[in-house]
Amino acid sequence: MVKRHTVRMVAGLLALAAGWPAPAEEDDGADARKGRLQDVAPVVRRLLPLTVEKGALRLDREAWSRPPEGKVAEDLKAEIEAALVKQGLPKEFAARRAEEMAGAPDAERIFNLLQVASGSHGSSRSHGGTERSMQFSGGGLAAKLALAGESVQVELREEKGAKRSVEVLDDGEGALQLRASAGDGSFLLALQQAKGGRFSVALVEGTTPFAAAAESYPAFYRAHREAVENRLLPLLARLGVGAPPSAESPAVREAVLDRLRPVPETEREAVQQALADLDDAGQAKREAATKALAALAHRHRAAIEAAAKAPGASPETQARLKRVLAEGLARTRSSDLAEALGLAEDPAILVRLLAEAKEADRPHVVTALEKATGQKLGGDVEAWKKWLADRKP
Repeated sequence: MVKRHTVRMVAGLLALAAGWPAPAEEDDGADARKGRLQDVAPVVRRLLPLTVEKGALRLDREAWSRPPEGKVAEDLKAEIEAALVKQGLPKEFAARRAEEMAGAPDAERIFNLLQVASGSHGSSRSHGGTERSMQFSGGGLAAKLALAGESVQVELREEKGAKRSVEVLDDGEGALQLRASAGDGSFLLALQQAKGGRFSVALVEGTTPFAAAAESYPAFYRAHREAVENRLLPLLARLGVGAPPSAESPAVREAVLDRLRPVPETEREAVQQALADLDDAGQAKREAATKALAALAHRHRAAIEAAAKAPGASPETQARLKRVLAEGLARTRSSDLAEALGLAEDPAILVRLLAEAKEADRPHVVTALEKATGQKLGGDVEAWKKWLADRKP
């Protein structure tokens, strides 16, 4: 939980960025000492996954129901049970408790797993109407989850060591707040997104404060790319937050290539055929259709979502399509970011892709480069690199 004195510090941050003297001491940054948040980071990333959708940063609520890569949903109960047994609970009791915790709604289920991962046994719950809250302490971590309608608030605080804290509030209507700090004053972060999309960040870390705002997260990213990629995203990752992908991510570059590749009519027809095959009487044909759709979900998400919502869709078809969309979620999120940042029209990204692309993809990259720049340099990577270098001030 962010304390009141940290809020007062944020109020003075813009003045610091404007030129007030920086602190005299050099600091190694937010990960100078390992803390409890790093210990439970894999679970925190599942509880606080941030993504970009429709040009805004938000909690990726769809990711709560998606098992970690390489696991299935049923693994969560076994994961919780094994941790409880390791903590000394009798196996029979641990099994009943694990079934109860794994059966909770999405965000609460991940919060339960966080409690188990932290080793805490002290917790409380409260329910009233559409509002629910859960909290625990002990094991070196204090945490709270508060749900009210579409609003989600998560507070995490280390009880020992650097006493880092993270607080995230997503109102479900576009507004997002994230506050993070260390008890020793080594860093302070305030991130805010208004319902209309306006995005701002204030960060004090080491001797170099940073503060800026823009009309949206994508606009902020484009204007302050170095700060986002070298400071903001790494800091969120060190705190365990599931930071959105970077434009430098291989998955995002692959998503850009996907956007440049034309979708052949045969592929569209294959998707429609696979959707039809989900109602086939043969189990093998339904499974093959599901697998085919999963491979193409990131390119045909709209068609798959429409089929899942169709009035005549059977419960089995809806379940299969939900699974298909969940399995393709990571690729979809990379595609969302590529679109939001306009990377398919970014000359620097395109030149890098041209250098990396397979022969079959190179013509698509060249076409995009020539359209974005007005230059006619063909597939000559070195010529494009020289053109980029000559444009720099």
